[in-house]
Amino acid sequence: MKAEDLTELLESGEMTTDEICPVLYTMSILGQRWKLPILWHLTDEGTLRYNELKRASL
Repeated sequence: MKAEDLTELLESGEMTTDEICPVLYTMSILGQRWKLPILWHLTDEGTLRYNELKRASL
């Protein structure tokens, strides 16, 4: 389910935030292919240059 679909369900009142799994909701927002691995490496390693991040993500 896409973030837009979840947002639409919340705005229409069909579902509440308690009914949506927080992990599912977060993944729908951040779920692009590289976004989560990049965030993971940045929180784990701190500040990285582009090439360092690229090597860490491969």
